[in-house]
Amino acid sequence: MGVSINDVAKRAGVSISTVSRIVNGTAKVAAQKEAAVRKAIAELQYEPNQLGRGLAKQCTQLVGIYFYGGISLLDSTYNLELLKGAEEVLTPNGYSLVLLSDKPNVEVPSFYRYIRERRIDALLVSGLSSGIRQDSVFRELIDSDFPISYIGKCFHEKGLNVYAQFEEYHVEMVRILRTNGHRKILIFQDVIHDHYIQQVKLRIGESFSGVELQAVQLSQEDIPNIDGILSAAVSNGFTAACCPTIHDAVNLIHSCARLDFSVPEQISIIAVEHRPEEGRDYYPAISAMYVPARQMGRVAAEQLLTAMGRKAEQRKHIEFHVAYTERNSIAERNSHA
Repeated sequence: MGVSINDVAKRAGVSISTVSRIVNGTAKVAAQKEAAVRKAIAELQYEPNQLGRGLAKQCTQLVGIYFYGGISLLDSTYNLELLKGAEEVLTPNGYSLVLLSDKPNVEVPSFYRYIRERRIDALLVSGLSSGIRQDSVFRELIDSDFPISYIGKCFHEKGLNVYAQFEEYHVEMVRILRTNGHRKILIFQDVIHDHYIQQVKLRIGESFSGVELQAVQLSQEDIPNIDGILSAAVSNGFTAACCPTIHDAVNLIHSCARLDFSVPEQISIIAVEHRPEEGRDYYPAISAMYVPARQMGRVAAEQLLTAMGRKAEQRKHIEFHVAYTERNSIAERNSHA
């Protein structure tokens, strides 16, 4: 049986509350009593309960990370890379990560409860939906002093955020395909990015003449229907597709193989990769925009440390530029501008 705070108090000849004040550093104690407690702790090899210490000081040493979208963390390279980056910053500073998630379309995200019950010291939110951007309670959290960093385009003058210019790199993906002669282009999208895709479509309509876009929401329920979606699109003259991840691009390549569509001759594919050179090792190698998810996780974690007073001040709103790597999944197509 482990040594308890009661054992330390008995050995030192003081009250349990005195031991607690010394361990937690919440109040000054007479030097003689503190020396007796420190000696008892050393002799008994007492290890304070870290969670109990944290709650006593309103500090848990835990940072929550919340992912919207309802997909498994293990199915997303983006999520895993983001987690790695955050862990690389937070763990050396004494914080542990708490992964928070909910079923799709949950009405009240679980992180509200964790914050209300003071079970986490800070929160990193990834994949903001249009609903949460408009949620008055979330805006109140951003306005408050509670440390929150969100991944996505800045939508509030206060708060912390990291953004990879989603709209800009999607417009660039379409521009690349258009330059290669493609005029009818599919954009596969995650449901949570619908508010971004609508802006992408508006910008492309204003910037490029003769381009027809069809946005296709890609949920877990849609994946078994990918063959039908692709077959109908090709029948209607679509010759290219933009995919939100390399995993989605690979699924599309497999669908092309089942339908006997050649890539890139009949269907050109461009995707987003979240790990350096992620699309290189497939056949054909997948042309991709690289979103540095790991670095984004690091920067968001550093923002939280700043907000918690553990790191020097830095910018509150940070945007990353996305780099394009051309590989073999895009072919030129004869077309009139």
